[in-house]
Amino acid sequence: MRAYWVSLLSLCILFSLTACGRAEEPKRHPLAHVMHITASLTFDGKPVRIDDLIDCYMGYTGTPTSNPREVFKPNRHRITHEVPGGGMISFRVTRELCYVNGDQWGSGLPSYAAPAEWTPVLEWYDHRDVRKRTWGMWYMSEGALKNPDGRLKIVEPFVVSTPEHPATEDVLATAERQRVERNYFLDAEISSADASGYTNSPMVWMFRIPEREWRNPRAARPDYKFKKDYKSKEEPDYTALERFLDGLSGEGMIYAGSAFSNQTEDVESLLAGLRRGRWLGLTRVFELGIPIQGADRSGLLLSPKVWKNERKINPFFPARADDHVSMKCSGDVHTAAFETPGIRYWYREKCTLPDRLKGHSFFGQQVAGEHVFTHDKLILDKATGDLWWISAGS
Repeated sequence: MRAYWVSLLSLCILFSLTACGRAEEPKRHPLAHVMHITASLTFDGKPVRIDDLIDCYMGYTGTPTSNPREVFKPNRHRITHEVPGGGMISFRVTRELCYVNGDQWGSGLPSYAAPAEWTPVLEWYDHRDVRKRTWGMWYMSEGALKNPDGRLKIVEPFVVSTPEHPATEDVLATAERQRVERNYFLDAEISSADASGYTNSPMVWMFRIPEREWRNPRAARPDYKFKKDYKSKEEPDYTALERFLDGLSGEGMIYAGSAFSNQTEDVESLLAGLRRGRWLGLTRVFELGIPIQGADRSGLLLSPKVWKNERKINPFFPARADDHVSMKCSGDVHTAAFETPGIRYWYREKCTLPDRLKGHSFFGQQVAGEHVFTHDKLILDKATGDLWWISAGS
């Protein structure tokens, strides 16, 4: 008899017999919702309209809960549109978008509306096919987007809304259709082994520390508490950086080594303080949006209170990329692009590759050293006294 019931149970599991009762179909979570993102852009004067639906779904199929740890997953990771005449405009869809307008879909978290100033990091590439693109530009700052000579313009700002909740079958079908039809990045078709060829990191960029600051760091950063290292409260020797830079011999552009290696603790701590407010954490900018001057908040989930508290902790918050200068490839010469601040350049085949590099051009001058332009390297301009910090920005 026992063998009979075991066999019957096995058949039920294998064939889902009606007599045994079918497993209930997975249901859409009551808090799953759809977000709508719109904006109007131009690239080289050609219009690009953003009008996209993002399905924020959950794998959990139980009863509704107000638990703030509900984890949503957007049904795609990028919004991408072709530019008339060639190329693509793209920006990343982050999980934070799924927590906006929670009062409309029942979030247990405080409700955040996307601020009017919210702007994602916009990327342009020269070809819509990921496998064929050769170069691109990342617009990382307000200044880059408002550059009167810039190629990319925002005509109508980004708006994030919830079209309806719960979403109708038509809205869900449209969101799914867009996910498939506009998937120019071929997420499902590029294996991890091949992805590196399509997703190379952008070129390094740099920011300037003027002579008056590195000669007197305490006066330049009066609201920053310098300390010799992160464990101690001992203040550094405030003349250490000045003595180090004055001790460099040579003329023109001088390679000053790495910011955080082969330096004394005093020099490293002074450099770290002078970097505050200039160093841009890429993860936060991609997830929350580009910081905008004069805005109460620009991050998707940063309330005015959180924004104010951040400023108390870090007087230089939020870091902005408006003064960052990117390196680009001019032929195979690694060149500082001072004409396009706030933009980072991406190349499939970088001119910094050893078999291609023909030199470094900095203010039209050559800088010695094959690997000078790598992360956290320093260059001193003896003519102006400016100290340039090369950074990956992440």
